[in-house]
Amino acid sequence: MITASATSLTPQSEPKFAVAARRPDIEPNFSILPERILVTSRPTQLPGPDNAGVAWYRKGHWSFVSQGPPGEVILSGSFNPVHDGHLGLLRIARQRLNKKPICELSIANVDKFRIDQTEVITRVAQFRDMDVAVTHAATFREKSLLFPAATFVIGFDTACRLLNPMYYQHDTEFMLNQLQEMQSNGAQFLVAGRISDSGNFTELDTAAIPRQIRSMFTAIRESEFRCDLSSTDIRARQNHS
Repeated sequence: MITASATSLTPQSEPKFAVAARRPDIEPNFSILPERILVTSRPTQLPGPDNAGVAWYRKGHWSFVSQGPPGEVILSGSFNPVHDGHLGLLRIARQRLNKKPICELSIANVDKFRIDQTEVITRVAQFRDMDVAVTHAATFREKSLLFPAATFVIGFDTACRLLNPMYYQHDTEFMLNQLQEMQSNGAQFLVAGRISDSGNFTELDTAAIPRQIRSMFTAIRESEFRCDLSSTDIRARQNHS
């Protein structure tokens, strides 16, 4: 089982994981520097509402493509900030799928404000030895178009939003059509459990998933990975410190 500590990354605090058996042949180097690395270059262009595509940051260099390669393993998030839970999800995804994951930072988000270029660079600067894709894909439908046949690594709370008609104009039929379109794009979802507002740890088998798209979802069990930390928690603590 991989567990993540309930602390943010500081110069005195390295990511803490309990790993039953380490797999150096498939485990990546998740080096997140305690202090942000210096991103000296700026992207030549960023995706926008009328400029669909992917801005890649790889090994200090930016590039822009209209679509990502097929079959990626993707952890999408705001990464504000990166914490042990993100690293644990990346690691368990690599162990499960035997493929190096990438992180996807979206400029647009259904529930959050759009971020500007300066903030994009600040957040990308948290990563080392990782490929980061910057998109304007606020929804997983849009992400599935940019990254065909991708496996998206998500938490149970995100899965609940993905399966909530409220995010589809309160229209269950429209929601199912959108999910089936993602399915036709080859999208899969690897879902980790999360602690609920009531304090209970909830997993995928408690979600109401329409039978037509049930095969898109695979659970990460609590015995494999659990993290009760979120970026929101970290920001709240920082604001009160």
